[in-house]
Amino acid sequence: MDSHQWALPWLSFIAGGATLAVALFHFLKSEKPDTSQPSRIRIPGLVTWLALVIVGVIVEMKVGVEQSVDYMGARGFVLGSIGGALLVLLTSRQPNRNVDQVLSPQNWGLPSLAVFGVTLTQLSIARLWLTHGEMTGLTAVAIGMAIAVLCLGVDRGVDNMSTAISGVVLTATVAIAMQMGFSRADEIAREYWPDIPLLITSGCAVGLLIASAVKGRGAEVGRWRRWVAMILPPLMATLVAWWGSRYVMHEMTALKLLAIGTIAAILMRLLQRIEPSTRNGALGLVLLFAATAVAYSYWAGYGIALLLIAGWTVYAAVDVADGAVDDASLLGPLAAGAIVAIHRAVTLQNGDSLSTGTDITDTWNLLAAAIGATLPLAASALTSMSTAGIATRIATTVSTVLALVVPPLICAYLFAGQASAAFVIGAAFTIAALTAARRPLALASIGAVTLALVVLQAMPLIAEWKVPSRNVKIEILIAITVVTVILSLLPRRTEPAQKEA
Repeated sequence: MDSHQWALPWLSFIAGGATLAVALFHFLKSEKPDTSQPSRIRIPGLVTWLALVIVGVIVEMKVGVEQSVDYMGARGFVLGSIGGALLVLLTSRQPNRNVDQVLSPQNWGLPSLAVFGVTLTQLSIARLWLTHGEMTGLTAVAIGMAIAVLCLGVDRGVDNMSTAISGVVLTATVAIAMQMGFSRADEIAREYWPDIPLLITSGCAVGLLIASAVKGRGAEVGRWRRWVAMILPPLMATLVAWWGSRYVMHEMTALKLLAIGTIAAILMRLLQRIEPSTRNGALGLVLLFAATAVAYSYWAGYGIALLLIAGWTVYAAVDVADGAVDDASLLGPLAAGAIVAIHRAVTLQNGDSLSTGTDITDTWNLLAAAIGATLPLAASALTSMSTAGIATRIATTVSTVLALVVPPLICAYLFAGQASAAFVIGAAFTIAALTAARRPLALASIGAVTLALVVLQAMPLIAEWKVPSRNVKIEILIAITVVTVILSLLPRRTEPAQKEA
């Protein structure tokens, strides 16, 4: 089998391409929802996205120079941007839950077909295209996808963005799993490590394809067909994990981690399905971190990624069963786990920069964690604001992206590189708190994941910065405080009152 390892990413590319083709078929065959407002081209989001793609490519080229990987980061950013735009397009016809007149979910196909199709296709292309710069390129793919979803989906509302946000979180999870696999592939004979996460995700995608055929597109679906279709994604992923464990990795640990992740995700789903209370949310959160703690000790973080991929197979099964994914029950925990995996990647890839002062009880680290916890919420608030004009919508989108990019870089300059990992911890705290409290967390999820990815990608640049003197730190902090106070005192623009009929 070692002599044929080059075929493994091609298998993932074939599975992802087939899933994407079926999702595109569903999109072309579906009808537009009958809404009160006519659809329009969102020029502000498109213009903002194109401008940010140019800026992102320039920044990624700078990162590539620092890491001696040339244009790999820029290529990955462009690839992720295209994938994010395609995912927004494929999920643009999801029915709005706030509109009474919506189509049956069966007429839309399975939303997770688009999620898994885009994720697998772009990451398998990245695996084959971004050679000798995989770490930088894979992170850039996830960042480019996140910015595309933020820019192009900002006007659609939380409900219609949730499926696209799920694609961002899944892409980040699989990309981090592949990065950890590359860190373990210390020789050519062991280069199957980054392909195993892709193969397991491909197995889930194949299960989705079969499930969509079994379930059909009729208005009524028999109970036995629904149950058979529902178990297919986890079953196919488990079969692929068994094959990989037995014939490629030659040990069964991956299969064990997949079983733990599947059981944990099913229990979390049942806890919130039986009684969607804050108590059950907190209990599910404890279960999540218990499972994460078990996986954390396996393969230096690689086990966490495999455990999360198992959770995504349950995500797909829920989509098959209910016709639409219940993001409140699974997206939050999966996003929290992805942030934990990203934090592990930060510490693994930048051990020299984080060798001292990484204790969370340190003053600067605690402040950085607090900032990391609040930034996703701030970005969610900005994105959720009512936007009226073109200029206002562009400003809202740009400010949302800047709120997730600029503060970590400023604070990393002030606090030195070792405080950067604390941002990621703070972002995980935000998702954990929202999950336990059963609060809406779709926008906060993409904000927290984007924040963690930016920290991971910027660490090579941060490590080269010289820490400013104490006086410079105080001056910068005073300037930021003054600007914040002035902005808080400015009068806020209110929406004009509606005229009486």
